Amino acid sequence: MLNKIKQYMAANLGISDDETVKMLIDSFNESCDRHLESLQRAIRSSDWNSVRVDAHTIKGCAANIGADEIFAASRALENAVKEQNTQTCPALLEQLTALCRNLK
Repeated sequence: MLNKIKQYMAANLGISDDETVKMLIDSFNESCDRHLESLQRAIRSSDWNSVRVDAHTIKGCAANIGADEIFAASRALENAVKEQNTQTCPALLEQLTALCRNLK
C-alpha cells in the first residue's frame, strides 16, 4: 500500500521527495490513531453520529494521500451507520484498524 501512496503523491500532488512523503504519512497515521480511538469509544457507547463523523474524516484524509484501501474501509463504516446497519460496525472498525496499522 505504501508504494501505491507514494506513486499517487508523485503523480497527483507532485510530491516525490522521501522526507515530505514521510511527513505526510506520519501526519496521516497520527490522525488515524486519534480517530480510531474515538471510533472505538463511539461504537462502545452507540454514538453513531460520532462514528459517522470519524469514519468520514478518515475517508477524506485517505483520499487526500491516495490510500484507496483505507478510503474504502472508512467509507464502508460510514455507510453502515448511514444505512443503520450498525451491527457490522465492530467488524468494519477491525478491518479499518488493520489497514491503518499496516501503513506504519
